[in-house]
Amino acid sequence: MCFSIGNKIFCGTRIERLFRTDIKCDKRSFADLVERKRIVPIPRLSTTFWIRIEKGNSLITFEWNHCIKKSYNLVIAGLPKKIKQSITEANGR
Repeated sequence: MCFSIGNKIFCGTRIERLFRTDIKCDKRSFADLVERKRIVPIPRLSTTFWIRIEKGNSLITFEWNHCIKKSYNLVIAGLPKKIKQSITEANGR
């Protein structure tokens, strides 16, 4: 299952088989998170700071919320200005 904004994925997760969730991080968070057990860089995407969380309890609830929101914000910040503007207008902001 993938979650996206402006046709760009900010979070992907498995809903069947073994658990795993992929999210985008900033450089600092990436370095901190990949030092934890069961959190690894995603092959071919690690240069853009994507991680794979392989166990649901690798993060506490607050960290999950923070990481997913951060991933959303990082992806939306990288969208073209026109797309960001249309998203903002659609949300009434």
